[in-house]
Amino acid sequence: MGKNVSKSSLSRANQDRGYRIIEKYAYYLVNEAREERATNIFKLGGNVYAFDSTTIDLCFSVFWWAKFRKKKGGIKIHILYGVETQIAVFFHITEASV
Repeated sequence: MGKNVSKSSLSRANQDRGYRIIEKYAYYLVNEAREERATNIFKLGGNVYAFDSTTIDLCFSVFWWAKFRKKKGGIKIHILYGVETQIAVFFHITEASV
């Protein structure tokens, strides 16, 4: 991108873009990685997944839309993790209060 692109210019450019194209590309990359990493470490005979939810704290003054508590912002990411491939196969981001 070059040395002359400021963070604020990049932020403004991304502000008007939809997230769906990035989401589709992320799932494409996950699928590619799963196919590459497929192993039979545990010999479980099928797809086995682990589920995790993690809260990510955000600065409320910057991320005002992510209200979590009175003076705290945050989001929660829910991840379905393939045990055999050791790669996240599904992820969903919600409000932190979920």
